[in-house]
Amino acid sequence: KNLPPNVPSIIRPQKHFETLLYTGNGSTTQNITGLEFKPDFVWIKRRDTSTTAHHSLIDSVRGDVALNSNQQIAEYGVNNFNINNNNSIDVPYYDNDYSMNTNSATYVAWCWKAGGAAVSNSDGAIASSVSVNTEVGFSIGTFSGTGSTNTVGTGLSNTKVVMLKNRSTSSTNWVFYHNIVDGSYDYMYLNNTNANSNSALTHTMTNTFKVGSNNDTNASGSNYVFYAWSEIPGYSKVGKYVGNGNADGVYVHVGFRPAWLMVKRYDGAGQGWN
Repeated sequence: KNLPPNVPSIIRPQKHFETLLYTGNGSTTQNITGLEFKPDFVWIKRRDTSTTAHHSLIDSVRGDVALNSNQQIAEYGVNNFNINNNNSIDVPYYDNDYSMNTNSATYVAWCWKAGGAAVSNSDGAIASSVSVNTEVGFSIGTFSGTGSTNTVGTGLSNTKVVMLKNRSTSSTNWVFYHNIVDGSYDYMYLNNTNANSNSALTHTMTNTFKVGSNNDTNASGSNYVFYAWSEIPGYSKVGKYVGNGNADGVYVHVGFRPAWLMVKRYDGAGQGWN
């Protein structure tokens, strides 16, 4: 009974998420095809080197700017990166570690579809602009910091995880809000290896998440971006498990064959995201 058609499932998930692999050619831009949708969120990483090569995160809400999930820096311009109407992207070459098209280098690009142009959202006390794909439980949002503790709307009815970054200021962390561990409002840092921590903010995530007043989450005058996910049976799952120390590992049932998996140890520091 855990197999379709007895469980809800998304028709053709490739119309909402897809992984692209490509090899750089060193030209100013290279057009990358292979998607069945126009992406709203693209996350790119070089695969063939252990030296510094940054994770580049670009979305249609912010436009031609990028953030690096492995760094604390503010967003920066990527004028030669484009999301095209023909379901393709253009990736730029730079003569540094920010390049997405270095000659002969291999790359991965994870692509999500949100809801296109952002619309105003007033579910939280802090107004946000959100691009939402309710069918698969994914949204992109931006808001301006107020400096006062309050809630922000995601556009999703049952938000499970939120990745939040200060766009304006360097030396600020990527905050990963969630309720995975024990149902309480917790956080980790995407750019760090810290263990899970209970937030000082009491909040139950549904269609909002809650921010304090520090530079990471809600400084007055700073601009922020967030990426939020909810669970959709047959398409996405958020959960936890306990390791067994065996090479064969732990069996975790999610109800479908996953195309993308992100894992982080939450009970100890020093181990990164996979």
